[in-house]
Amino acid sequence: MLNKFNNYLLAVNLFGRLLGLNCLIAFISLMIQLPGLISDHGLFPVSKIFTHTEIMQSNWFICPSLVWLMPNLTAMIFLGFLGTVLASLTMFGYLRGLVFLLMYILYLSLCKACGPFTEFQWDALLLESCFLAVFLYPFRLGLRSPQANIAKPNPYILPLYWFLLFKLMLGSGLVKLTNGDNSWMQLQALWYHFATQPLPNPIAYIFNQLPHMLLDLGVILVLVIELVFPFFIFINQRLRILAAGCFIFLQLLIAFTGNYAFFNLLTITLSILLLNDEFLTKIIPHQFLNLIQLKLPPTKSNLITTSKNNIQNLNPELLTLISSEDSKLNSRKGFQLNKLGHIFKLCLPLSLLMLGIIKLGHSLNLVYELPFSQIIENTIDPFLIDNSYGLFAVMTKTRPEIIIEGSCDGINFYEYTFKFKPGPLNRVPPIIAPYQPRLDWQLWFIALDENNLSPILKNLVSALMQNYQPVLALLDKNPFPDKPPTIIKVYLYDYHFTNFKQLLNTGNFWTRDHKREYFEVKKQIFKQ
Repeated sequence: MLNKFNNYLLAVNLFGRLLGLNCLIAFISLMIQLPGLISDHGLFPVSKIFTHTEIMQSNWFICPSLVWLMPNLTAMIFLGFLGTVLASLTMFGYLRGLVFLLMYILYLSLCKACGPFTEFQWDALLLESCFLAVFLYPFRLGLRSPQANIAKPNPYILPLYWFLLFKLMLGSGLVKLTNGDNSWMQLQALWYHFATQPLPNPIAYIFNQLPHMLLDLGVILVLVIELVFPFFIFINQRLRILAAGCFIFLQLLIAFTGNYAFFNLLTITLSILLLNDEFLTKIIPHQFLNLIQLKLPPTKSNLITTSKNNIQNLNPELLTLISSEDSKLNSRKGFQLNKLGHIFKLCLPLSLLMLGIIKLGHSLNLVYELPFSQIIENTIDPFLIDNSYGLFAVMTKTRPEIIIEGSCDGINFYEYTFKFKPGPLNRVPPIIAPYQPRLDWQLWFIALDENNLSPILKNLVSALMQNYQPVLALLDKNPFPDKPPTIIKVYLYDYHFTNFKQLLNTGNFWTRDHKREYFEVKKQIFKQ
């Protein structure tokens, strides 16, 4: 039974390199934004939050992070740099469990320290994927040799990745039907999605103009892929290949019409684990495999054929020597795979699988809480090794946007422009994925919850009143380069996509309606 997982050697090795690419993107994308996000006068100042040494010990399990040891910007950038180096190693084929363990610890530390800026489902998905990779690949160190340039996976872990992809896709489908948003059941979700998603791109603008009938068919396609095809994962290889193709197609569509950081690439990376070596060798050019120095070891059938073709060329003494070496190798292999090793390899995946099934059932209200299950969940939840997923559960049907204006004289006000979120009406929606501008994303969520004044928005206004450069670096344009403003007003606007006719007449991709003034701040409030 377990031997069939040897048919996924190419998939496992490609997956490891692509997982390293996802980690590289995540570390670099976050690291270059850290000065504005978590510095002393930033949006989520880590030094003020992680300096309570008297409660540090109890918080290791509530908020597991290496940042407790040195809560400052320099340390966090250093953690990001280490993660970048390790991710680069895995991209070049150095697939070791210890490397993925270190990347998991480093990224978990950064995520916990950045608070709401890293509470996205793809951050959790990346951490869970890295944690499983700790046990998927050999844990020993050492450089790869040309004769052993492909890592043999732990056969008990590969099904856990299948289950991870299963709960990601099925969970995303079920929450659309169980969260009380009728737009999915009425097939109207895509009427709103392209204009109201956090960061649309130019293709989203085009798709927003499509006839409603086509958009209704798109909703049906999404629901079928997310609710039906996940079950194909556990049936047979042909259906697994079909499911992988549908998952990849859906992720390409989402990436084509929106900016969702590295989520689409990561989901495609997980889908590759559904494809066996026979299929991958048919669709991947051999030149590419040679370029990345990835070759499959000879199969058993090939060895038998080679042996038959060359048996006459071997003398009896050499045959005796080969037989002796084979017996030694089998003995050594039997010693390595002892009973204790088998028990550990089996118990860990079974435990994670059981926790995953329970958590999936709880998140979807499909099962009642079992004894001690809540205690176990509360214990492991801070480590993000077993997560619930459900994307686009509720479709936002309007697009409130936060607009910030400043003035030095109280008469002439000038608007702050952000790099990627809607602001100027004539600015083309950007294409920025897999990079994720954490502030722009966070402002989308803050605008949706307009009844609660976010501390992040307060800190943003405070930084603008001081012309604090690390925060200003997260913006596109500062209208007050010489001295900071004395008054800042924050407004809420409703943004809407224009149609093609309006675009040709005005050159604007957006129209907006003034909703209300959010709040106003004057300089004296921020005196030191």
